[in-house]
Amino acid sequence: MARLHPDLHTWRPTRAGDYTERAVLQQLRDGLPDGFDVFHSVNWSTVDSGTQHFGEIDAVVVEPQGHLVLLEIKAGHLQENASPAAGLGPQLAKHYRDKNKDVIAQSNGQLRAMRKRLHNEGFQGFRVAHLIVLPDHTLTMAPVDFPRERIIDAKEAPELCHRILEVIHQGQGDNTQAAPDRSRLLFFLSSHFQLCPDPTARIGNLNTAVKRLSDGLATWVPRIHTEEGLYVVEATAGSGKTQLALRLLSDGCAKGLRCMYVCYNRPLADQMVQVAPNVAQVINFHELAIEHFRRKHGDVDFAEADIFARVAAEFVDDSLSDEPVDDPASHRRAYLDLLVIDEMQDMEPQWVEALASRLKSDGRLYLLGDSQQSVYQRDDFDLSHAVHIRCNENFRSPRRIVEVINLLGLSQEKISAHCPEVGEAPEICTYPASDAGGVRALDAAVAGLLAKAVAPSQIAIVTFAGRNHSQVLQRDTVAGLAVHKYTGRFDRAGNPLWTEGALLVETLYRFKGRAAPYVILCEIDFAVLDDKQRRKLFVGMTRAQLHLVLIMSKVAETALMEVLHAH
Repeated sequence: MARLHPDLHTWRPTRAGDYTERAVLQQLRDGLPDGFDVFHSVNWSTVDSGTQHFGEIDAVVVEPQGHLVLLEIKAGHLQENASPAAGLGPQLAKHYRDKNKDVIAQSNGQLRAMRKRLHNEGFQGFRVAHLIVLPDHTLTMAPVDFPRERIIDAKEAPELCHRILEVIHQGQGDNTQAAPDRSRLLFFLSSHFQLCPDPTARIGNLNTAVKRLSDGLATWVPRIHTEEGLYVVEATAGSGKTQLALRLLSDGCAKGLRCMYVCYNRPLADQMVQVAPNVAQVINFHELAIEHFRRKHGDVDFAEADIFARVAAEFVDDSLSDEPVDDPASHRRAYLDLLVIDEMQDMEPQWVEALASRLKSDGRLYLLGDSQQSVYQRDDFDLSHAVHIRCNENFRSPRRIVEVINLLGLSQEKISAHCPEVGEAPEICTYPASDAGGVRALDAAVAGLLAKAVAPSQIAIVTFAGRNHSQVLQRDTVAGLAVHKYTGRFDRAGNPLWTEGALLVETLYRFKGRAAPYVILCEIDFAVLDDKQRRKLFVGMTRAQLHLVLIMSKVAETALMEVLHAH
């Protein structure tokens, strides 16, 4: 079985073509042998005659020796032209809205771009082939300017994996020597080839500008040096902590260091896996503890009460005991050169101590967090000997939203707004007591966004209520759309199980560390804006990149108005 980068459980198709492409990726994963890696949705950029060109490769297959096969996957029906020389258009074209795209020219351009990038990065000995995959279309004629054997149409689609192996073996001939630096190639594909390594969402030029502005932490924090190797970064939401974590991991992996990233929330870890170097270990704390538990005891019974507390306690006890930690690679306790712990405010001190025991004596530990986002009751850390770095600048949230956050006093210190998007003040919708959880108000809010041509994939519904009290999480549809939500169950491997749907619904606790263009924060219901509610509102409101809708009870609205009038 091949390894996919990223794993498909983090990908939510929103169009028919996406489902076709996902089926092809599943076929590659299940049909290719062990040792193969498959990267999908790989961004590329190259400069030709002073002009920069951008594109996306649907899939890149890396065989065990390091050679590549690029796949251009075109779902749906295509147009064929027997006489392209007569000016009737390309031989093989895919129609998109008001124009046709030349499939063969696109595939050839991707091949040239990949070869050029590999050459510019100093890779030697890697062969690159390319195939066009047409899962839904059967060719009626053979193109003149592209080898027919390099096109796999609907009739040949079941043979895709076999054809890939044939292409690889044809290129090898009698030479079976592996190309050098395969691990560096995998790192290149998983990290350097990404144009915008921001795991939240990509919203065109705005997201590019936000990333560029918030790169400050990632630029100057790695330059700070202390003999103790301990750094604490206390930075507000949207300040660039994620970019900093990615920069630290990328720089460390490029130097051949053993690197690990650990956070609290599983969904954040899943998103970080997609953009972090694949040679770095990226995991959330409890999943790391579960892996440790499995090595000692075998399967984990997730139906057992307090199973997560049990595995965490055993991980801590074993890590801090005199016995060596069962590191799968080295069987040594201290094996890490770099450890990045994100969401520090959600970690117990003994968890951090257990994780730090894996660092070499000259290793570096970075603790990233924001005390204003602490929604769990945790003990404070004693880190007086660390280098402390503070940043109160928000580059992600539209400035009008930050203004409301400051007016409500949701943060102990005022947040400095630096997002290029001015935006609008949060849209407030109230619901009566007869509308339990405000589900009818939620339907109306989602329908309003859809009427403005907002794609479901750009909307995140975040519930203020807990999983056990949410009315919204009990629903299978919102505004007529099937929802994509965590079921609360796990498979035997410990992976969370999700429903199939285009509209994301999450709890506020699980959505921490992530963001979306359009956020609907719903089921807001409290009588007094106390410290706990302030922190939760701060977390929820700083998730929105373009537009924020607050759906609250009339009682909660009254509590907010009282705070605003007091200012």
